[in-house]
Amino acid sequence: MWTKSWQIARFFNIPIKVHWSFGLMILYVFLIGWKESMNARGIMGFAGFVALLFICVLLHEFGHALTARRYGVDTKDIIISPVGGIARLVSMPQESLAEFWVAIMGPAVNVAIALLLAIIISLTPLSFMPTGTAATVFNEIQNMFPLLMWMNIGLVIFNLIPAFPMDGGRVLRSLLTLRWSLLQSTRIASFSGQTIAVAFIFWGLYQGEYILPFIGLFVFITAALEYRNMKRYNASLQQTAAQMARPFTPLFAEDPMERAREVYDLGREKYFLVLDHAYHPRGVLHPEDIASCDDLCRIENRVSDFMHPVTQKVTHDQSLEEVMHIFQTSDAQVLPVYSGYHLIGVIHRTILE
Repeated sequence: MWTKSWQIARFFNIPIKVHWSFGLMILYVFLIGWKESMNARGIMGFAGFVALLFICVLLHEFGHALTARRYGVDTKDIIISPVGGIARLVSMPQESLAEFWVAIMGPAVNVAIALLLAIIISLTPLSFMPTGTAATVFNEIQNMFPLLMWMNIGLVIFNLIPAFPMDGGRVLRSLLTLRWSLLQSTRIASFSGQTIAVAFIFWGLYQGEYILPFIGLFVFITAALEYRNMKRYNASLQQTAAQMARPFTPLFAEDPMERAREVYDLGREKYFLVLDHAYHPRGVLHPEDIASCDDLCRIENRVSDFMHPVTQKVTHDQSLEEVMHIFQTSDAQVLPVYSGYHLIGVIHRTILE
């Protein structure tokens, strides 16, 4: 339940999803409207402002996702929640420069939005500061421009705090990797984040701003998890393809598509390696090809009619890092693993998740 989300759109072939908890924003809008004694127009204006703000957040995440795509890293989806958005990349780029640009382009989008709004305000009679009280500020549509400008500036400042999970933590790590290893850089960036988190906690308690301790606790835990996950990832890179190889259900090129449907319905695999009778890989069958084949098609057609060619293979002694690089730089879904001339198993793209 806690991870439940629904797809509402798709842009640049990236699914846009809304987390179930986003529905709480409706309650939040009415709660703030009641607390600040807003009238109906003010509440509607506040709701519109929140919607525009989350569009800015969505554009921020596209800054990450589209930059990552330039470095050969796909994005599984973008999820919008009440606490912001997250572009779930298939993997983070391993090169320092790539991670730097992927991390910085999110805040860069907010800088661009703030500059655009500043230009509009400077060329019109609009004010750089919103007018009115908390109860009336959202009654006037012209207040949206300065409010959105300052909120985007705030998003830039907040996201560049050098602590995970903010973008600033990843920017810091990417710069540290110019001198230290990825694991050491993550440890330093994690410690920096935890130090800032402790400062948030104590400052919030001292000032009576109790939202800051919650933010600090979240940052502290996230920073610790980032370092723990990086240690696991670093250890996993020592594995070889032979250790990662898994058994597979073979399909043969001359099998009817009915056979493909039978093994697909078992639910053990989604992508199937297709062999010839000498057990040499001929192709890969995708789940959408199986789904698109109706009852008559499954009787009349062979697997060879639908399979995609195999363009990559790995040897048993290649490192996991090399295997991941092949997946990141190709559209391969399954890689056959060889020991000499013998096919010993397969590795699926899911290792990137």
